[in-house]
Amino acid sequence: MAPNWRTEFSVLFYHETSHGVHRIQFDEESRGTLRYVGLGGVVHELIRNRGIVPIDELEASLHPDLVAFLIQMFLMNTIESQIIATAQNQSIMELDYMRSDMIWLCEKDEEGASQYYSVQEFGLHKKINIANAYRAGKLGAKPYLGSTDFVRVTQ
Repeated sequence: MAPNWRTEFSVLFYHETSHGVHRIQFDEESRGTLRYVGLGGVVHELIRNRGIVPIDELEASLHPDLVAFLIQMFLMNTIESQIIATAQNQSIMELDYMRSDMIWLCEKDEEGASQYYSVQEFGLHKKINIANAYRAGKLGAKPYLGSTDFVRVTQ
């Protein structure tokens, strides 16, 4: 009969401040730091080994600079891997190294079904700021927000 091995380990984070180095337990660390470390591990694996990874809400809990850094690190260091990510943050479209064929938009049709299309289909000049074109409504896929008037319902 094989022995019942149980391995326990703990992950610690070390933060250096002007008052010295402080240890922080894994479960006491911020959501953003944990997300960044997790995505960093995914990017590391995709750089070392080819693969495709879907990531929902890439920017969730992350500072926009960290999202940009992860994307840039991935793009500069991988040849055969791919990340397919959803995002709500329009600033990703402003990154200098994001090509129009890398950005796809999703719009609901009259039936409520999702329709996906590449920004490349619009034939934008490479110097056009994709995020500004999107904000101006030139690329579609903008949510209908309705009126800002608050209507009270009384009985």
